[in-house]
Amino acid sequence: MLLIQIDHTLADVMIVDSVYRHSIGRPWLSLAIDVAARSVLGFHLGLEAPSALAVALCIEHVVLPKLPSAAETETSWDMFGMPHTILDDNGSEFHGEALTRDCAEYGITLT
Repeated sequence: MLLIQIDHTLADVMIVDSVYRHSIGRPWLSLAIDVAARSVLGFHLGLEAPSALAVALCIEHVVLPKLPSAAETETSWDMFGMPHTILDDNGSEFHGEALTRDCAEYGITLT
C-alpha cells in the first residue's frame, strides 16, 4: 500500500528578476513523501501560496514516471505510481471539491 504525506514549506531563497535583479519572491515547495520508504515521490515548486493546484501538480509528479534529468548523471528516479492514501495536515487546500472528487474517482483516500 502506497501511503504518502503532502506538506508545503516556504523556501529560504529569493528569486530575482534576470534583468533588474529585483526580488520576485520566495518559492513554495510542496513535497509528497512515501511514509514507508521516507523518500520523496514528487514535488512542486512555485511562487504561488499552497493551493489545490499545487497539491494536484504534486500528486501528478507522484503518479507519472519522472523524465531523465538534464544533468549528465547515470542516476534515475524510478519511484512513481498511484497512491492509495494521502495524509495531509488538514489545510484548506486539501478540502476543495475538485481534489476530493478526483481522489474518489481514482480510489485515493484523503486522510
